[in-house]
Amino acid sequence: MISLTASKKFRHTEQEIFEAIDNVRKLGRIKRELGEFTVARSETGLQIIDTRFSFIVMKFDSRLTYVTRPNQFAELKQIKGKLKKYTCTYTLRDEDLECEVIVNLSIKLPYGPLGFITALLAKPLYAFRLGRELRALERILTK
Repeated sequence: MISLTASKKFRHTEQEIFEAIDNVRKLGRIKRELGEFTVARSETGLQIIDTRFSFIVMKFDSRLTYVTRPNQFAELKQIKGKLKKYTCTYTLRDEDLECEVIVNLSIKLPYGPLGFITALLAKPLYAFRLGRELRALERILTK
């Protein structure tokens, strides 16, 4: 199982940061591992997408929910698919002149012990990817 947390402080308001990730299409610019996806349902605060999730060289078909709560958090969570678990949460915390974005990622692969070993080997890659997502968010905010 991969369980990671990364955070970064931005000199932007919660509202500005939330507007950069309030829609799954906007999040797709930051989270490249989603690949191409189709929106199965879209409502305010809830979107359901079908995607082919890329994990290193493996591909997993998944149905994910993207739940947002304005200026608080955004959560991408698997509801159906071959992965045992996939959850990625973006939490916003306002701190005076800055806003901290905390990203929690949890992935559990199938295939028993082989999945466990693969997850151990992939953990540094996903730590790098989380950092890249936060840098991509920063680039979007500064445009």
